[in-house]
Amino acid sequence: MVIRAGTYDAVSEVKGTIEFAKKIKQAQPKLYEFAFSKHSKDSISELLNVVSLEPVVHLSGMFFHLLQSFVNFQVL
Repeated sequence: MVIRAGTYDAVSEVKGTIEFAKKIKQAQPKLYEFAFSKHSKDSISELLNVVSLEPVVHLSGMFFHLLQSFVNFQVL
């Protein structure tokens, strides 16, 4: 668990984000390396075929509640 002490400020937010990233890297190194390797526009463009306009599926946590209503599964 990452615990952030003190009032909200930019420094504590950055420290919390760094600690969270460390936890992900420790628990799921392959996921961390994949996600971190996709931080630039050039690395993402390798996944997208803009010439043929091939469709892409993007899943966002923003719409997770909608997905749950269509699919019967539980988050562990």
